Amino acid sequence: MTLAHRTLGRKRIQEICQANGLRCTDIDIVDELLVRWKKLVGNLPAKLQVALELTGNNPNRAEILGAILAITLEFTEKQLDGHPSETN
Repeated sequence: MTLAHRTLGRKRIQEICQANGLRCTDIDIVDELLVRWKKLVGNLPAKLQVALELTGNNPNRAEILGAILAITLEFTEKQLDGHPSETN
């Protein structure tokens, strides 16, 4: 389980995936991406390579990556909400 899964919850991640038009198989790819990216913190080229490997020729590649972006954004916002900025 990733920090994103613990922070947002599995149900919320599935809702985001479904809002991006994804079904079970593609949601599994999103979950796998999140798990594999956990080990690649700060290594953007490696993250991109993993994303390309996992999505391959999947016709829903754009939707999968859109869901990942939405999950990452919501996760980041929740993390920032828990840590007030120094200017506040």
